[in-house]
Amino acid sequence: MKYIKFLFHYLRSGNGETNPNLDVLLQIIKELDNKSDKKNIKKFDSHPIAKKLYEEEQHLLDYVRTHEFKKDTFGYDLKEFWSEQSVDLLKEYASKVQHKNKTKKRFGDLFWINHDMIHFLNGYNTTPLAEVAVLSFTLAQEKRTSFSLFILAGWMIAFKQSLINGIRYPKICYEAYKRGKQSEWFMTVDWKQHLDKTTHEVKELLNLEKPPKFWNSFLKEYMRLHNYLKSKEVTSGINNTQVTG
Repeated sequence: MKYIKFLFHYLRSGNGETNPNLDVLLQIIKELDNKSDKKNIKKFDSHPIAKKLYEEEQHLLDYVRTHEFKKDTFGYDLKEFWSEQSVDLLKEYASKVQHKNKTKKRFGDLFWINHDMIHFLNGYNTTPLAEVAVLSFTLAQEKRTSFSLFILAGWMIAFKQSLINGIRYPKICYEAYKRGKQSEWFMTVDWKQHLDKTTHEVKELLNLEKPPKFWNSFLKEYMRLHNYLKSKEVTSGINNTQVTG
């Protein structure tokens, strides 16, 4: 019942087609992922790299932002990627979700950094459909009850747009899921060791050198739809302002 309740809460909370409500997203993650987090942390703690990542003075995001890298390296490309992001999920999460447990907080920081890494290394942009691809990639590597909810909600929205989008949607998800399965669990990658390599070399190490074929074939068409819906949303907002004014 809790899952169904949050599913409808999410669908009613904002415009899932173009601009999902971030506060609601983080609330659902907090409420639904407690058990998942315990299992994921236990799994993470079993890896030798966990101790090092827990104890580092600077996590990857801060480290990359405060260091310089040679052009055409993974570190340089990653720094460029982060400089172009309009939303800092790590800060948003930290400001809205408080953890008394220091280990859980650090795990959360690492999780959101690796969320960005999935975007970067797969070429997924930050549109709602690309976010769903990132969630699917993540579910291939760890349990996340909230993510399955967001994917289901997105599928319902896709069918509302058109039958063809409802058919394409699971293909995007499945492709991303397979990519997550074939790669290393991102949480256990010591990214700092690879910053001086090329981005292509890092992708090869992670078995991600080939881009997501179906995503790229659908991207232009999807972006036209996304931009149309965004402009329609803006026009609607202007009209509503004029009416109320």
